[in-house]
Amino acid sequence: MRTFDSWSTRDSSTGKLEYSNYIHPIADYSFAEYMKSKQIIWWEYRRWDNWQKWIPYSSLFESMVRHMELLKLIYKWYIVREYKVWDVVELFVSNDEDDIDKKSVWLYENDIEYDWKNIESELNAIRFNWEAMKIQYIEKNFIS
Repeated sequence: MRTFDSWSTRDSSTGKLEYSNYIHPIADYSFAEYMKSKQIIWWEYRRWDNWQKWIPYSSLFESMVRHMELLKLIYKWYIVREYKVWDVVELFVSNDEDDIDKKSVWLYENDIEYDWKNIESELNAIRFNWEAMKIQYIEKNFIS
């Protein structure tokens, strides 16, 4: 039993789950911002929790590995851009600023949307995949 200066008492915290010291709010904020940016697809809003419904485990794993590989490229100082031409997703990877500038002009002139990849976005993408995988694993193995 813990007693405070005000004479109020509380049970001991020993053995209780501790969230506030293991989960940092800036990491959760970054993840929420990332997920907000993924909410609109093809000019339509997706439900906030649609990712919790079910995505095949193999798709989650493949996506997580792709994002880990992009993270490794960015970590090694490569510049990575992802762009879409129709329904095909392409990556442009370079360590040459001139290449990036030329590609930027080409993307702009052809009115093609692109997305800079960075360490934070890739870590959030990895978190998205492992959390969805973890939910499925826990529900399958521990919840009846």
